[in-house]
Amino acid sequence: MREALISATGKHDVFSGEVWVIPDQRITFGDYDLKVRTTHETRYVLVLQGDEIAGNASCQTILIAPLSSQVQRKRPWEDLLSDSESPLTRPSIVKLQLIQPIPRRVLVDDGDYIGTIDDPVLDRLRVHLIRNLGIR
Repeated sequence: MREALISATGKHDVFSGEVWVIPDQRITFGDYDLKVRTTHETRYVLVLQGDEIAGNASCQTILIAPLSSQVQRKRPWEDLLSDSESPLTRPSIVKLQLIQPIPRRVLVDDGDYIGTIDDPVLDRLRVHLIRNLGIR
C-alpha cells in the first residue's frame, strides 16, 4: 500500500517501521566520546514514531533509532534485527537507548527510504523498549 501511494503521488510520507539512510552527522550518539566515535557518511535509522504522527506532514520531527552493523557489540538494552527481518543485507543492532527526534526534512530531503520491517518485529522492539528502557 505504501509503495502504491508513493508511485501515485510521487512523494513519500514517513511511517513507523521504515528504514531510511540519512547523513550520519545528523545523529547524536550521546553515549560516545566524539573523538572515539567513527562518523560515517551515512547511517541507517529505524522510524519508531506511530503512523498517526509520523505520517502527518505537519509534524516537524520524527523519532528514530540509529542502526549499527557492529553486532558483536550488542548490549542487553539493544535489539538485533536479522537480515531476514529488515530490508538490509546483514544483521543490525537497533540502538534503542539512542532514540531521538530528527527533523522530518532530514528523512524526506536528505535521506533515502530503504524499506520496512514487519509489524511483529516492530511490536517486539516496542516490548523491548518497555521492558529494558521503561519507555512506553
